Amino acid sequence: MRQTLARSPKNPQLHQLLGDLLLSKKQPQAAVAPLEEALNLNPQQVSALQLLAQAYQQMPDADLALQQLEAKVGDPKSSPFLSGLGHGL
Repeated sequence: MRQTLARSPKNPQLHQLLGDLLLSKKQPQAAVAPLEEALNLNPQQVSALQLLAQAYQQMPDADLALQQLEAKVGDPKSSPFLSGLGHGL
């Protein structure tokens, strides 16, 4: 998967697939980065956002995960779609 992603780094679906694969392997912390990159490349990719929410929900420390998510929502460099979530938190 990572080799394919290295050949097509601007493909949001590949980033999403990697994130989904990491979630299925019970690695939610590792899944966050590729899912966020999928959203950076395509802010309209709702399925990546749903997987990102699952990744944060599956993290062992829920308080820390919420703090990380809130920090990303407030970061102007975050995906426009992710930044727009700030109104709902």
